[in-house]
Amino acid sequence: MSVIVVSPPVANAGNNVSVCSGSTVQIGTAKQNGYTYSWSPSTGLNKANIATPTVSLTNNTASIIAQTYTLLVSATGCSDTAQVTVSVYPAATANAGPTLNICAGGTINLNGSIGGAATSATWSSASGVFGQADSLSTTFKPNISSGNAVVTLTTNQPTGPCPAAAATLNVTVNPVPVVTLTPSIQTICSGMGTQSILLKSNMVGTNFIPGPELRLPFLRKH
Repeated sequence: MSVIVVSPPVANAGNNVSVCSGSTVQIGTAKQNGYTYSWSPSTGLNKANIATPTVSLTNNTASIIAQTYTLLVSATGCSDTAQVTVSVYPAATANAGPTLNICAGGTINLNGSIGGAATSATWSSASGVFGQADSLSTTFKPNISSGNAVVTLTTNQPTGPCPAAAATLNVTVNPVPVVTLTPSIQTICSGMGTQSILLKSNMVGTNFIPGPELRLPFLRKH
């Protein structure tokens, strides 16, 4: 009777790795001929029976989640195990708020929010100035007379593999209506009937509201 002694397989799950929530990372080491592979648990793995699977996990908390995988390799009737830990970092999130409207020359309030791994954020815009750019609740005054001012809220760079997050909102700046009167000076004598004054605005849809010293028959809108 002869006894054949074979070298047992050696499991190598690779180094511990870190990944951002929702991203992918590879674990394990190069495939060895004659080995069969089995990973557990299979949560987040693209395949559980290969040497180097990829991992994709989601972390919706504000803390790091650690997922440990066990690798079982078998060959020539022998087996071995090894473990590797994947640290999943929460992603930074930012919300700049809804679209806003403002008259030219006015100031509006901004109320942003952040989450995940973000701990602070900064406002920026090429079309205006902020009361306090590093505060989530601040004021914004556009420096354009009309059009769209894009405002961006950008988080800090979180610790770990996740990038900073950014969100934008649009501030629609409406021009201030300019009203002209024709004639600009009108003399009306008492008891001489009515005289017309033509009101014009550079803005379509302008509402003309006469003061108490004027009566509507004197005014014509254009």
